Amino acid sequence: MAVQVNEAKELAKNLEKQANKVQAEAGRRNKALKIFANLTSLPPFDTKLWRTSYKDQEGGVGLDKLIDKTEKEYND
Repeated sequence: MAVQVNEAKELAKNLEKQANKVQAEAGRRNKALKIFANLTSLPPFDTKLWRTSYKDQEGGVGLDKLIDKTEKEYND
């Protein structure tokens, strides 16, 4: 009888550990779903504005290279 009681206690401990793991995983998934819901409710991204910004950035890099080249030529 004592063996069965100990086995039942061990089984209960294992079930409790598994339940805690499941609860923690559910919490993480719930948080991920909330983040996903927030992301999907964002307004549409203005791709035209992004392309213009990216082109401006590329232009800035080109201008930096031109300045560096001109400065090098001047110094030589």
